[in-house]
Amino acid sequence: MRIKVLASGFELTNHTRSFAESRLRGALNRFRDHIDVVSVHLHANGPQPEDHAECRLAVALHAGGEVRTRSAHTWMHVAIDRAASAIVPVVEGACRSRQGPSEITAAHVS
Repeated sequence: MRIKVLASGFELTNHTRSFAESRLRGALNRFRDHIDVVSVHLHANGPQPEDHAECRLAVALHAGGEVRTRSAHTWMHVAIDRAASAIVPVVEGACRSRQGPSEITAAHVS
């Protein structure tokens, strides 16, 4: 399972990158044999990451298909945490599915 972290609208710090990677590894570790790559797209509107933060996740599965989720919050780390929590049941369902969905989406915005 590879994790790619990209950012737009702000400078991605090592701390935020490490937080995202650690949180996603912890959340998705039990599915690691089913996951090819987790793409994390962090976006902030405004001069500070705290102005409005969004975390979009896309999980590409070995069996084919991709599952996605997103979360927005005032704080980037909260957006990451919520997106990581939201993607777990979606990945679990996709891994249990014999058909391997082409795309399943879940969103959590607050």
